[in-house]
Amino acid sequence: MNATGDSPGRSEDVVRVIKADVSTWTPERGPRWAALWGSVQERPRRLFKIYAVAGVALAAILVGAFIAMSALDIGSLASQPVVSQSVSGR
Repeated sequence: MNATGDSPGRSEDVVRVIKADVSTWTPERGPRWAALWGSVQERPRRLFKIYAVAGVALAAILVGAFIAMSALDIGSLASQPVVSQSVSGR
């Protein structure tokens, strides 16, 4: 008896059946080279469109955040007080 509880003869039969199935398997149809080549040709254009749209969206978000923060005096974009020290009496 092996670790799975099967007898040794049974596991050998299973292995033999699997090997027979694998060795006789053939694909139903061959590779679709034309479709694959078309997909490869189209992919760079799709990626460029995605990156271009994402870049424009990011730029719009950054410009909008800069304008909003400037208008509301938020963060380091707020006007900073000027400290002036005058020396008098010397």
